[in-house]
Order: sequence, then C-alpha cells, then structure tokens
Amino acid sequence: MEDKKIERECIEMFNEDGKKFDVLIDDEFEVDGIRYFIVLDAKDADNPDCEYDIIKEVMEDGKPVLISVDDMDEFNKVADLYDDYVASVIDYDA
Repeated sequence: MEDKKIERECIEMFNEDGKKFDVLIDDEFEVDGIRYFIVLDAKDADNPDCEYDIIKEVMEDGKPVLISVDDMDEFNKVADLYDDYVASVIDYDA
C-alpha cells in the first residue's frame, strides 16, 4: 500500500500565556450543531503515534473563532465519537 501525504491546513493558536503555536487541522466534524476540529501539534504531525487535540468553533461578535475544548466531559464525548468514527472507516486488515 502506498503512503500518501495528507494536505493539512496549518493554523496559529495562542495559549493562555499568549504564546503562539502552530497546529494542523487533521479532520473536522459536527456534534450537536457544534463544529469541532481534530488538530495535531505541527511539530509532531509526522509521528503516527502523536496525540490529537480537539478545538471547536464558536461565534464571537458575529465571527467564527476557534477555541480549546476545556470541559473534560465535552472533550471525552467528542473524542469518543471521533474514535468510533475512525474505527468504522479504517480497514485494519488492509
């Protein structure tokens, strides 16, 4: 099977201290009317074992803004749904 590079959009984010970091959007989907993005730290994106993070889109002053999912119940719900989705589309026997 041929490895294919996936084109991922790189975006800048800022932590609570105002420090900039880059993430790559790996996937996006909607849960309960909220748009979520699966992101990878740009420095670790080539590592197949790197962990992903989840950010979501909210509206601020009529404009979409991406923010971290800080509520662990929300994060776990979305992560479980995403993991189930990935498991349903990947053919592990291939």
